[in-house]
Amino acid sequence: MKRKLVAVKIDETDMWHHTDPEKERLFGRIFGIYAADLSQVTHCCEFTPSYELHFVNSDFEGGEGYCDLDDKVQEEMHDYIEEGDRTTDFISYFHCSLIDSFPKISDGFPTSPAKSCVIELGFNDADLGGEEDQQEVMEDLVEELQSNPV
Repeated sequence: MKRKLVAVKIDETDMWHHTDPEKERLFGRIFGIYAADLSQVTHCCEFTPSYELHFVNSDFEGGEGYCDLDDKVQEEMHDYIEEGDRTTDFISYFHCSLIDSFPKISDGFPTSPAKSCVIELGFNDADLGGEEDQQEVMEDLVEELQSNPV
């Protein structure tokens, strides 16, 4: 079966509970970036199929006033996101119907839209070393996306 390797960008702003409303304003929306193989589905104790998504990292759009911050404060904000990433589950399952409802964009799109989407990467197993094992393919894909953000 041919793999369909993609990056999935999910708006997770509501999952980040800031105690400081100023942070919320400066971050804007926060997205989880995941690697997935949409040719593989699983059933997590239910009839509804789900995709297995492998966490890559979180990213944020930078809200009102973010660009005016000095480098030190921007770096602190990135550190805050990285700290939150440490508590994120490496693998999550999302219903196929949810992921399939997201707009699809091609890799090379100038910027990914400021909403949840599926980013078609345009490469396959051979581009990741030709691994046959699903787990190894996903580990390679996560590493690729960490090295080359979408």
